[in-house]
Amino acid sequence: MKDSNMNESGFVRKSISEDGRAVIVTADLTPVLRKIIKQLGAFPASFNHLGQACLGAVLIQALSDTDEEEKLELQWQSTGPFGNLYADALGTGKIRGTIQNLQANVESLKISMGQGLLQVRKLDSHNIKSTGIVESTGWVAGDLKTFLEQSEQKTCAINLHVGFEILSDPVTKLEELQIAEAFGFMIHVLPTDTEDEKTKLLQLWDHRHKMLGPLNEWALPMNPEESSKTMMEWLTVGSKPRLLKKFPVEYFCTCSEDRIQRAIDLLTEREKKWILTGDSEEDENSSAVSVNCEFCGKTYSIRKEILKTKS
Repeated sequence: MKDSNMNESGFVRKSISEDGRAVIVTADLTPVLRKIIKQLGAFPASFNHLGQACLGAVLIQALSDTDEEEKLELQWQSTGPFGNLYADALGTGKIRGTIQNLQANVESLKISMGQGLLQVRKLDSHNIKSTGIVESTGWVAGDLKTFLEQSEQKTCAINLHVGFEILSDPVTKLEELQIAEAFGFMIHVLPTDTEDEKTKLLQLWDHRHKMLGPLNEWALPMNPEESSKTMMEWLTVGSKPRLLKKFPVEYFCTCSEDRIQRAIDLLTEREKKWILTGDSEEDENSSAVSVNCEFCGKTYSIRKEILKTKS
């Protein structure tokens, strides 16, 4: 279990193997995801997919040689009980995400999001977008692996883990769901001269991974920076990988009252009328409407006068 008193930053480390044949990225986002689940009030099954998507976004972003302002967006359109899923990451080490059904009535963490599509978009500092779309099986790690293989011709292994725990207050006896740990890694096997060389490299990394056992059994340090370093050492045991970059990862949200106002400007007259009347007599008689940010859960109070003015 990660220390609940640590700061709210995660950490990412990227290295190249001693033989120069593979790039390895490790990430521990425990404190970041711990903050997000509290803000959104998500249930474990829903947040399991969301947490893994955040981890995957950070790993893929770190894998690319991007500038500080490049943005990576992952969006799943799924048919299962969780609805659509979205996560994005900036090259500056910032992450956010949300899932349509935050409190899906699903008890098992082994239920997939359902079949659908995964869309991956990249936006660089010059506002040039690239988009890749692949069929989704509803499992984050597998879908990202498919995207890298089909859209970017990269052979990668991806492993992601989000663990949960229930904390009980000894005084109030109240229980609280919390993220126990959230970490993962990605191994990109670089192009080789022959398929035989490629096969041998894949077998080598697969053997190392299997020797370490399932991620939920890894006993990592509590500090995210040390955790990412330890993962790197275990994955490259017996060799000396060269560090390429390392950086902290923080949660961010771009919501603001100004953004809410701009969003209102884009509503149709019918949508504005529906907001003004609400679902009940109490809603209709109130002087303001509440708007919640789907990423951070923050509530904004918008005066109805503004809606009437813009209608």
